[in-house]
Amino acid sequence: MADKVGNGDNATASVRIPSQYVDHHRREIKRARVSSEDLDSISSLPDEILQVILAFIPTKLAIRTSILSRRWRHVWSDTPSLSFFGGRCRLDSGSIDKTLSRYTARKMMSFELRFKSSDDYYPQVYSWIEFAMYRNVENLWLEYCIYDVPDFFYINSSVKQLYVKLHYTKLDPKCSVSWTSLKILSLHTCNIYDEPFAKILSGSPNLETLRLYFCDELCVLDLSKSPRLKTLEIESEHWLQGAKIVAPHIHSLRLRLTISDFPYTLVDVSSLIEAELDIDSVLTGKLNTRFLQTIVLKILEKVQNVEKLTFGGNFLKALSHADLHGFPFPKFKAKVLTLDTTISRYVISGIVRVLQNSPELKKLTIRTMDCDAIKEENLDKYLLDLYGWNPYQCLEAKVFGNIYRRNVESNHVALFMELVLKTTKTLEKMVRSASMAICFILYTLLTIIFAVSLSLSLSVINARKSRKRAVGFFHPYTNDGGGGERVLWCAVKAIQEENPDLDCVIFTGDHDSSSDSLARRAVDRFGVHLQSPPKVIHLNKRKWIEERTYPHFTMIGQSLGSVYLAWEALRKFTPLYFLDTSGYAFTYPLARIFGCKVVCYTHYPTISLDMISRVRQRNSMYNNDASIAKSNWLSTCKLVYYRAFSWMYGMVGSCTHLAMVNSSWTKSHIEVLWRIPERITRVYPPCDTSGLQAFPLERSCDPPKIISVAQFRPEKAHMLQLEAFALALEKLDADVPRPKLQFVGSCRNNSDEERLQKLKDRAVELKVDGDVEFYKNAMYRELVELLGNAVAGMHGMIDEHFGISVVEYMAAGAIPIAHNSAGPKMDIVLEEDGQRTGFLAETVEEYAEAILEIVKMSEKERLKMAESARKRAARFSEQRFCEDFKTAIRPIFTGPLK
Repeated sequence: MADKVGNGDNATASVRIPSQYVDHHRREIKRARVSSEDLDSISSLPDEILQVILAFIPTKLAIRTSILSRRWRHVWSDTPSLSFFGGRCRLDSGSIDKTLSRYTARKMMSFELRFKSSDDYYPQVYSWIEFAMYRNVENLWLEYCIYDVPDFFYINSSVKQLYVKLHYTKLDPKCSVSWTSLKILSLHTCNIYDEPFAKILSGSPNLETLRLYFCDELCVLDLSKSPRLKTLEIESEHWLQGAKIVAPHIHSLRLRLTISDFPYTLVDVSSLIEAELDIDSVLTGKLNTRFLQTIVLKILEKVQNVEKLTFGGNFLKALSHADLHGFPFPKFKAKVLTLDTTISRYVISGIVRVLQNSPELKKLTIRTMDCDAIKEENLDKYLLDLYGWNPYQCLEAKVFGNIYRRNVESNHVALFMELVLKTTKTLEKMVRSASMAICFILYTLLTIIFAVSLSLSLSVINARKSRKRAVGFFHPYTNDGGGGERVLWCAVKAIQEENPDLDCVIFTGDHDSSSDSLARRAVDRFGVHLQSPPKVIHLNKRKWIEERTYPHFTMIGQSLGSVYLAWEALRKFTPLYFLDTSGYAFTYPLARIFGCKVVCYTHYPTISLDMISRVRQRNSMYNNDASIAKSNWLSTCKLVYYRAFSWMYGMVGSCTHLAMVNSSWTKSHIEVLWRIPERITRVYPPCDTSGLQAFPLERSCDPPKIISVAQFRPEKAHMLQLEAFALALEKLDADVPRPKLQFVGSCRNNSDEERLQKLKDRAVELKVDGDVEFYKNAMYRELVELLGNAVAGMHGMIDEHFGISVVEYMAAGAIPIAHNSAGPKMDIVLEEDGQRTGFLAETVEEYAEAILEIVKMSEKERLKMAESARKRAARFSEQRFCEDFKTAIRPIFTGPLK
């Protein structure tokens, strides 16, 4: 929801209400006004809900009256968006000035200024624009009639989206343009010349999308010096001059032509992947030969290599006419073709010719849309001229002669589909749009979601009032023994040092845990000494987030289950700060509703772009069962499910006030999914490097010990490591010491226990059970001792978000053998001072070769690599984590609370 609130007749809250409607309500408002001593029924509502209600009434009335809530006049002044809309009436400049003088928000996300004329108040318009720019506005919308644009308008480092409608005023910067953050530029009815526009482009180095609506005077649209510009949209009028388009870098083009003597033409669109072409309006009411030649011989030739094509109904009518004239059509390489048109005799010929010239077409989508610009009686005239007095001489015209825009029957659709199937040989999929049904379903779902959200918000008002000065750590499993638990205790320690007046509360599902036992566990398992034991809130609904509860649709099941678990937690205890250290992003909107500042430490995204890619490519992995990977239908369904989930995951993730991530890989994925890069910071996880670095690098290699530290979860790929170890033993020379493999990890539940037993059984099958040792739920001291005796450490998880175990190997002096992906590849196993620090592998054979190379390595070579690895590991210490963690949370914990 965009919170757009103002103080004047022309300022509205999200829904823009023109000034002429304000007076209409004054008499009713005066009659309904109550005494200031009366206590209204919704004063205790949170600001977010008040702003929703503000969106449905005129802002000026909302500020002046206390019918519903006297707090409203204090809410609107801190909203992130303002909109002033004059409509056909004059703007009340005094009211706007008064609104802006009372506006207190430091950061303005959106500012809209729309009116017809500004002759009487040039200075005010300039000052309003300057006000928005001073507040570092990101989305700026200007629509007014003015004869000059001030120079300061062209210098702005904060605006990201800019929409300008000047009613054919000349856009000609006299100074250098500096729009360094601008990504989307939309110009409407502007006069722009080649040289000034080149100056605008050069001053917008990060421009990604350019939209030109009915702009005049441009002769050559040269985008060759804008390599980041990937999307171009152009609409024109028949009386406007077109331009030559030179855009070698764009990937997407949307072009609405007009039937004129000087239409837009394409010169260079060599990188184009997607194009949408249509005709908007006509000049003379007929299709002239010159225009047809321009479309067929110039436009189509330039897009013949594009993979995704979309043709509008009027464009198809023009193509039909060109086909009847006998113009040659180019061969298309399109794999996806979309037709936005009704099925009528006026488009059939063009459609058939396009399909015949598309030998690589895989998917055809037909979206039934009305198109009126090219009058069909004019086409009838040309049919009569071409075919005598029998306009239905061709087969297609005979079949579809009785079809008009609004009386297409099912048999007509069937005939058309039969014609398409006869024409195309490579087509795999044909889709007919059902947009109204989809919109209705989406509307229903959104309505239900909004109703549920509003109900939940009203039910937690009492909880908001009783918030405690505490930090609530949402960590349902406090005995998992992994890197996530180490982050939990180090985070508790950091907050106790940074804010000793705040209580630390742990939300856990482990009922045998107490404050003292958790404090002892932090010391015994991880060596973290807390200043005081944390308080504990026991949760009874943890089964709703367990994997076994959801054999199918596990991700969405666990995510929705986490909301239920968080509901229980926040009802029992509502802290000022909600800190999630387990990755349950779906709890963030609920915590916001409870009035908490939300902070999270994300180890890895619940869903990643790599997961979606594997399902699309039908690769079998721990998150993609082999039975699904083998089925095209099931893979398609799962792909839809993953995409829908990723959208929801992005929505809930964006509710956090601060997101800390543990690696470059996680940061890149979270930024794409959550789209809040300004609130995301990388904080490397705490690794016990200080204690481990005390071990001498020299150690016994008889036998050489190879350690693998990881929870017994499926994604940790213990089986791959075991098989690689067995393969290495097969290839091992007789004179080389026979190594031992030590698996060290914890079991969270029965599924992990079963996985561990299968691993032991597999070791027996491979006849290496005598060379493999298993340490389940080992204490911290035992783990440290094992690390200090290991010459190498194995890690097998694909796309491991970071890889704390890899850092621990390196700090202890064990050479790492890590998977060649994500955190280990991007952050950890990198060269240090030009020296190798370990090995990266992907397959069983590559892991086996790395094991053999380490075992056969001379003591001097091993010590040299181990020393470089230890030096590299010093970058990821527990002390460094605490310092970075405190720096990240300081603005949130010291900021104001609503």
